[in-house]
Amino acid sequence: DAYRSTAEKKLEIDNFLSESELLLRQTTLDELALKEQEFLQLKLDNGTISQTEYNEAINLVNEENRLSNEELQKERDEIKKEEDAELNALAFEEEIALLDEQGVSRLAIQEKIDEEKRNNEIANLDKSTMSEELYLANVDAINKRFERSQAERDKIVSEQKLQLTQQLLGTIGGLIDKNSIAGKAVAIAQ
Repeated sequence: DAYRSTAEKKLEIDNFLSESELLLRQTTLDELALKEQEFLQLKLDNGTISQTEYNEAINLVNEENRLSNEELQKERDEIKKEEDAELNALAFEEEIALLDEQGVSRLAIQEKIDEEKRNNEIANLDKSTMSEELYLANVDAINKRFERSQAERDKIVSEQKLQLTQQLLGTIGGLIDKNSIAGKAVAIAQ
């Protein structure tokens, strides 16, 4: 019991579960299981438990150890997923700030934001809770929604280019004689 409480204290020291901390905690759990197995062997050797009780207890110790290690791995995987999401968000914010500094259009920035949202939505789909077919259908739906947004942005860009061209031609038309060859060409282009 003293060894168990010491092992449990070691496991609770650090809330952040880095890769090295995961290995340390798993090693501590494995050492605890080994000590429990040694204790059970001692009880068997002294005749205080039967072979059947020993086998059941060993199986229980092994299963508890496996489940504890699995839980630690799940916790580390979740923390890693959160870390990756945070790092991606920071990198994305830097990219958007850089684009803004470079004077990239709001539509281009919105495209980057939508693409990041799409990637996050796909990354947040939990494959383990759905069939492959449902997963692929969800990914397809996300991609189609993104493509619709992209088509809307492309339409806006085309309309803006057309307006700019018309304004430019109107300005040029106002600067040159409408009866000249160039003036007639501009009028036709408008």
